[in-house]
Parts: sequence; structure tokens; C-alpha cells
Amino acid sequence: MAQRAAGEGSVFQTSNGRWVAMIELPRRPNGKRHRKLRRARTRAEAQRKLRDMRRELDDFGSLPRGERRIGETLSDYIEQVRVPEYGSRKVAEREQLFADVITDYFGNRKTADVTVQDCDALLAAFVSGEVNRSGKPVGRDYVRRVRAFLAAALRNDIRQGMLNQNPAEVAVIPASSTKKKDRRALTVAEWRSLFDAATGVYRLVIDLGGRHGLRPQEVRAVRWSDVDLAEGVLSVVTQLDADDEFSDTKTIKSTRTLRLHPDTVVLVGKWSATQAKQRERAGDRWTDRNLIVATRWGTAIDQDNHRRSIKRLCERAGVEAITPYELRHTAITHQIEEGHTASQVADWAGTSEQMIYNHYRHKIREVSDLQPPSYH
Repeated sequence: MAQRAAGEGSVFQTSNGRWVAMIELPRRPNGKRHRKLRRARTRAEAQRKLRDMRRELDDFGSLPRGERRIGETLSDYIEQVRVPEYGSRKVAEREQLFADVITDYFGNRKTADVTVQDCDALLAAFVSGEVNRSGKPVGRDYVRRVRAFLAAALRNDIRQGMLNQNPAEVAVIPASSTKKKDRRALTVAEWRSLFDAATGVYRLVIDLGGRHGLRPQEVRAVRWSDVDLAEGVLSVVTQLDADDEFSDTKTIKSTRTLRLHPDTVVLVGKWSATQAKQRERAGDRWTDRNLIVATRWGTAIDQDNHRRSIKRLCERAGVEAITPYELRHTAITHQIEEGHTASQVADWAGTSEQMIYNHYRHKIREVSDLQPPSYH
């Protein structure tokens, strides 16, 4: 069967009855096919969208080098490259937000006129909160994502012969002006209040994080295949990345097997029955990822929603707000206060002994084997 050349397209109907207009784009650098899709309700609408895409492709190819605007560069990158690769709606929304803010910042400036200094100023504006929709300063990790997105969009222009340099790749992220908040651990009474106030899957979230010391990305990635209720153990073998895809644990030591608290075994057993009912109600809308901590549709809990839910839960329990990671901090703190050594807690938490000393040294009460000097 002959392969379609770039610019050709087709219209077809999917199994769910929706119509799709598809057009072939120039192949990617690795040789893989590159297609652009647009969905429609009717065949006529799909054919119209196919004609529009062909017209856009012709206009794109005829655009003089160096005449593209930054808004066009970002939108074309999202539509032509990123959309087929998105692993979650959250990532798509985040990058669309980046595109909107960057376009507003640069205005109608030509992409070729954007300098390294312009990119430096853009990143500084993100750090200070000047261009953020919230108006608040953001951390370096967030700004690093902005730079990566802009650099990838510019590389796409370079690949297609529309640009010959990428100033975003060498732009510098300035130091954040925000002071890092000190983590705090919940008291036993606070943890119990939080647990009692929780309902549904968030009882498991509070338990796995605040009692067993799992990282937030580990909590969201726990699968039914990782739990052996008969033996009462949990194997931490994966985590969810920023795109909500399964990835390796943070470090080699993070892969570990934990003894579950007896109350947790009962809790997981009850949740299994509850989730089975959710799956039945969801029907075809259920996404089977084998996740224990999941939404009512079987998908992973969004990270931002996760933070907001923990905050609301704290308000309901009358507890000072904490972050999801502070549940892990709580569990590690109480393990140390119960007299376990730094090496024992490090193995249990899936981290290094040095990290335990760096962050929890003031709580460690190990007996030293050193003898006092004799001074003879």
C-alpha cells in the first residue's frame, strides 16, 4: 500500500461514530509518520476541516523564513507535535497556559527577533510573578518547565527551516525569591483527626502517606498487583511522573517492600469492594490502570487536585494546612521519635541515611558507642 505524501489527507469514521479529518505532515526527525487530526460530528464538517488543514499547511510552507510570530510558533508546536504525544489532559492544559502567557509577554514579535536576553527576562518575570496568572512568584521547577516548553517549540521551527537559533536553550533561570517553607510533622492527634475526617480514597492517602511514609507520587502509583493482603505487605516498585505515566522509583533504594499496619489491610480490603462498585457504575468510561488510589473513573488523581483535596481535608479536620509531602515527613518523624536508628528509617522510607541525618538529625537519639577520652 502506497504511503501518503505530506499534505495529503483523509476523512474516516471511528468506532464511536465520530468523524475524523487527518492530514499527513512532514515526517519527524526520527522518520516516524507525523499526522494532524481534527474531530467532527458529521462527515461534511470533517471534510471542511480537512480543507482548512490543507490550506493551513500550504500557508505554513509559503511563509518566508524569519517572518513567523512567536504565537504561531507556539500554537503550531502544540498542534503538530505535542497533541499526539500528550499523556494527560493536565499536561496539555499546562502547556497551553505557557503558550498563552508567553504570547502575551512577547506580543506580536517575530520569533527570529527573540534574543537570549529576552528569554532571560521572560523567565525572570515568571519567577517574580509578573506574568503569572496568579500574580504570585513561582519556584525554579515550574520555570524550568516553561523554558523546556519554549525551547522545544523553537527547535520545531529549526527542524522545519523556519529558524536558525534557539535562544531559550541557553537562557538562565534566576534564583527564586520565595523562601522555602519548613516542613512540619503532624502530631498523633492531628493525624488521627485528619484520618477520621477523610472519606473514600483519601482515607488510604492519609494512611499510606502519613503512616507508611510513601511519597505523594508513590501513593498515586500504588497498584493492586503491588499489595499482598494475605501477607500484609506492600511493594513500592513504581511512581507516577509529571505526565501521570508510570516510571521507575526515585532511587534504587526507593524500591522497597513494607509491612502494612493491620488497620491498613482492613482499609484496603474495604476499598477494594468500594472501587468494584465504582467500576460497575462507570461502565465503559472506566479506565483500567489497576490503580488503588484512583478517581471514580479509574484514572490517576491529578497532582493539583491532590494538593487541594489535602488542604480542604485539613480545614475540615481543624488542622493547620499541610502539603501531601508532609504526610511522608510525619511518618518519618514519628519513626525516629520511636527510637529507630537513622539507617533503619532510611531503609523503611526508601531514602539515604545521609538524607535522614540532614533533615531529622535534631530528632535522632541514637546511643553513641564512643568512650569518653581518658586524658591520661
